Amino acid sequence: MTSNIGSEYLLNENNEGVGLLIQKELAKKFKPEFLNRIDNVVTFNALSKEVIKEIIEKELSELTQRIENSKNIRITYSEAVLEKILNEGYDREFGARPIKRYIQRNLESLIAHTIISEEVQEGKSYMIDVANNEMVIKNSTKLN
Repeated sequence: MTSNIGSEYLLNENNEGVGLLIQKELAKKFKPEFLNRIDNVVTFNALSKEVIKEIIEKELSELTQRIENSKNIRITYSEAVLEKILNEGYDREFGARPIKRYIQRNLESLIAHTIISEEVQEGKSYMIDVANNEMVIKNSTKLN
């Protein structure tokens, strides 16, 4: 069983004593009879910037691999793209969940549009970068 009860305490940088605060919140929300059936309460810390970047890289890797396998188009991305997704797609309150939606809404739609409009072609390699705070597709080199 999972719950977001007390999660607002985890948003603070200092997590000292947060377990006690969460226990108090649980006591406010649930009857003692129910709480006595719970053996252990595990609290999860907020994700670090490094972990979030790893999640973003995993999502981007899956996307680029899917495009390369289905369309024979190789897509790479710059560090600026990672930073943009990190800054705009991550939400401390909701964790990493919004990242996938952000990538679908902003990156997949950009790639799909350029494929449909034939701005990118099979057998070539492209880089996604950030220009004027927008993601853009650059470079066209022939794949080996």
